[in-house]
Amino acid sequence: MKTLCRVRAVSEEEQPPVPAAIVLRPAQCRTYLRNLLAERFPVIADAFVKQAEAGSCQHLKLVTQLLEPPKKASRAKPRKGVLQLWHEQLEREHPRKS
Repeated sequence: MKTLCRVRAVSEEEQPPVPAAIVLRPAQCRTYLRNLLAERFPVIADAFVKQAEAGSCQHLKLVTQLLEPPKKASRAKPRKGVLQLWHEQLEREHPRKS
């Protein structure tokens, strides 16, 4: 059973008229939040900078994290299984005679 969330309009002046509660699916909730944050990002960033200038360590950390380039996902080698490790150990201890 999928969980649904309810989203309410912040204020009638800021957004077009919306019914009191809209039932959205989880993916729609994430999209709604992303869009809302994208619209208000300049105001949010300004608030973070003001708090960081006032000496807030948490806000300073967030501001510096926003300035860092996104990290690339590292493609780690797949780990060896127990049988493969055991086979390699046997090969080292008892090399084949040709």
